[in-house]
Amino acid sequence: MIMKNKLNLLSVFLLLFSFHSFSLTYFGSKTFYNQATLDNFGSNGYTYITGNLYIYGTQINDLSSLSTIDSVGGKLHIHNNDSLTSLIGLGSLSYVGIDLSILQNDALLSLNGLNSLLKVDNNLILDDNPLLNSIVALNNLSAVGGSLRIHDNTALTALTGLNNLSSLGAILEVLGNNSLTSLNGLYSYTSLYGVYIKGNNSLTSLSGLNNLTSVGNNFTMEENSSLIDLTALSNLSSISTNLTITNNHLLSSLAGLGNLTTIGGDFELIYNSVLTSLNGLGSLATIGSDFYFTGNPGVLNMEGLDVLSQINNGLFITSSYVTSLDGLESLNGVNGLYIEGNDDLTTLNGLDNISSIGVQLYIKYNDQLTDYCAISQLFENGTFTASYDVEDNLFTPTQQEMESDICNTLGLQENELIPEILLYPNPTHGQINMDLKGWGSVNIKIQDAIGRTVLQETKVNSVLYTMDLQGETGILFITVSNADHRKTFKVIVE
Repeated sequence: MIMKNKLNLLSVFLLLFSFHSFSLTYFGSKTFYNQATLDNFGSNGYTYITGNLYIYGTQINDLSSLSTIDSVGGKLHIHNNDSLTSLIGLGSLSYVGIDLSILQNDALLSLNGLNSLLKVDNNLILDDNPLLNSIVALNNLSAVGGSLRIHDNTALTALTGLNNLSSLGAILEVLGNNSLTSLNGLYSYTSLYGVYIKGNNSLTSLSGLNNLTSVGNNFTMEENSSLIDLTALSNLSSISTNLTITNNHLLSSLAGLGNLTTIGGDFELIYNSVLTSLNGLGSLATIGSDFYFTGNPGVLNMEGLDVLSQINNGLFITSSYVTSLDGLESLNGVNGLYIEGNDDLTTLNGLDNISSIGVQLYIKYNDQLTDYCAISQLFENGTFTASYDVEDNLFTPTQQEMESDICNTLGLQENELIPEILLYPNPTHGQINMDLKGWGSVNIKIQDAIGRTVLQETKVNSVLYTMDLQGETGILFITVSNADHRKTFKVIVE
């Protein structure tokens, strides 16, 4: 009997508890445009809203009537509240089930009131709150399931308040916060899905990312006009997709990237006005897609990329200031090589160890370029099969000339200034005669239009040499060379 009475009492307690819990739950979503309706709703003492809560009132200046709410199952939007200076009144809020978005609140000074917030299941958005100067109230926040977006809060000087945020499911975006000087407050992160740092005009360093070792997607540093220092990234070793460093006009050094070994996607290094070298990239071995080097007027060569051995797609170099490609000696494979508009580049030295190009060789508009011999190995034995797009350089060899070892202006001059060889008939039906008077011992190499070697032999002190090319048709290139000279002829075999 005693046990039965206890069970009955427990049932009554659970029934009363359930009734009380349901009575404090608002099922659905709610939108407020003025103070009166917000206060009227708040008088019900709800603790949980199952749907979305939208606070959009230009006359709303006090959230204290919402002080009992501890959870919002959907979105919590606090937008365009011109009179709201703080979020005091949300002191019980610990959980938001989708997005927490605080946007365009012109009088908002701080996030005071969110001191109990522990978790946001999707995105946390702090956008365009021009007077917001502190986010310290987020000090208990430990998890954001989506992105953390902090945009255009022009009075915000620090990210202090995010110190305990140890879990971020998507991208960290810090854009257009013109008073922000560092990223201090983000020390908890060793890995981030993506990082986008752009247009923070007072940001001088990335201090705050000191423990970051990997980025699972893109890492962008763009248009931070005061950024001078990347040393906070000294533990970063891998970026799974793209690394973009663009238009940071006070960044003079890449020191801080010394442990970065792999970029899984593109590496874009573009228009950083005072960058003086690529030193700091000494561990970078692999770029998974394209490498774009454009502008960067203080960087005259590629020194600093000493261990870079593989670019899986294209190497693009476009700079009016680069004078040499020294520093790329470890590079052995690219899918495409694009050298364009480098006004002071005279030679391709530095590319000596590239063994193959998969798709395209594109070398154009390099006003001083005369020496291609560093890539002559690509044309040996007729193995070059990529698209050959070379034009409008100071010296522009044809593919056939490259295959005939005419890779610089010296070779061209030799070809033009030694007319002594007489070759006839041309066109021919198969037999070719050459008068080699004055040449002594020579090497003779014959290739077809696609670079295949048809014949290669040495003649010792021959004066008249006759070749039988029966079985060959079309255009052939005959190169005659000795220790001092080289000359190439184009012959048509009918």
